[in-house]
Amino acid sequence: MSPGFKAAHKVEDGQDSALIRNYQKECIRELLREYPELTGWERAPARICRCRPANAEWIRDVYLDTLAKTGRKTPFIYRYWGARPKETAEMLAKAKYPARYSWTSSSTASTCTRPPNRIPKKCAG
Repeated sequence: MSPGFKAAHKVEDGQDSALIRNYQKECIRELLREYPELTGWERAPARICRCRPANAEWIRDVYLDTLAKTGRKTPFIYRYWGARPKETAEMLAKAKYPARYSWTSSSTASTCTRPPNRIPKKCAG
């Protein structure tokens, strides 16, 4: 969040609310308008959201849903440090993201890449 937004709305980094999610969604849309040549995204919930139990859901709502609604099929890399592979796979399946995505955990050194509407068995179990 920008310092001006945080000051105007009395919010802090790591806080979650509808206002903050809407702000982040608009930042994503504006970034895509400003840089139409952008060819991919990478996010790690541990870097951007301190509300740990909701990290994956936050990424799905703010990033995957917003990117999907733009109509662009932009590849997405999800780094899920500390998350559980099965729950991460379920969240990504729920998102129905229309483009390729990869998800990886540096702690397990596993990487799974999914074409639309398919989760590899090694990632789901």
